[in-house]
Amino acid sequence: MSATGGSNIRTRWYKVPHCWLKRSAILKSIWKAFFWLNVYTTIVFIVNFLIEGNYMYISEKPVNPSLIDYLGPWPWYILSLEAIALGTFFILYLPFWLMNFGKNKKHKSAIWQTYALGHNKNCDLTHIIAND
Repeated sequence: MSATGGSNIRTRWYKVPHCWLKRSAILKSIWKAFFWLNVYTTIVFIVNFLIEGNYMYISEKPVNPSLIDYLGPWPWYILSLEAIALGTFFILYLPFWLMNFGKNKKHKSAIWQTYALGHNKNCDLTHIIAND
């Protein structure tokens, strides 16, 4: 392998994680993730009904004592788990919010459009692999 070829491969593999690290979350992502979590939960609920299962503990509480016991009876503990999931999503979003805190709105908007929405040509994986 030539020196140029090795350097080219290193450059490509540097750009892939670099582009992923440059991406940023947007507040809208929380609601999209929460929506898809509920879609998935609904599908699992239907599957549980058909096979008489209890995946994700949607049909009933676990037999053994657990933290779910403190969240109320069925079906109210499911709403409590929804609130916990949404709170967790906001906590996970907090570092991205802090990273953008204090920047002017125009600059923040440009960052979101470039990285969070994936419109940066330099971070397009097909562009990295094919054109470098």
